[in-house]
Amino acid sequence: MLMGDEHYVIVKFTSGEQVMAVLLEETTSDVTIVYPMQIRLTPIIDVDGAREHVTATPWNKFAADPEITINKSHILFIKNLHHVLIPHYNRLVSENEQTQLVNKKENRAEDLSWDGEEDHGIHTVEELESIAGETTEEEESTFIPGNDTIH
Repeated sequence: MLMGDEHYVIVKFTSGEQVMAVLLEETTSDVTIVYPMQIRLTPIIDVDGAREHVTATPWNKFAADPEITINKSHILFIKNLHHVLIPHYNRLVSENEQTQLVNKKENRAEDLSWDGEEDHGIHTVEELESIAGETTEEEESTFIPGNDTIH
């Protein structure tokens, strides 16, 4: 868990994605970050004018641990996170440590926490379907000729 004395950064990738994270290590070719939170900007246009809605979500929530190493060729820049945003970032990380995956079929919940991490290793499609509460039945869809979009 975060202690408060970490090096908080914003990382902008060549894909356009931005994440808030803690910088653990930087080498000549790679950057290692922990607890990355993806920043999403959504434009909102209404009668009051145009503005942006900003949200942050875990970037790799379903990974077995919160640490990720990225090759610098995929990074446009790394900047220090503004000090005003650090408490907000820490709250997001803390809240997402409390996330649970709910299996409605079996009426049970499993923690998706990086604390006390164990590799449980889901090995089969049946286990994934059980966790997600989904089936492999085909969904009804409509194909509109001349358009590759399936609804």
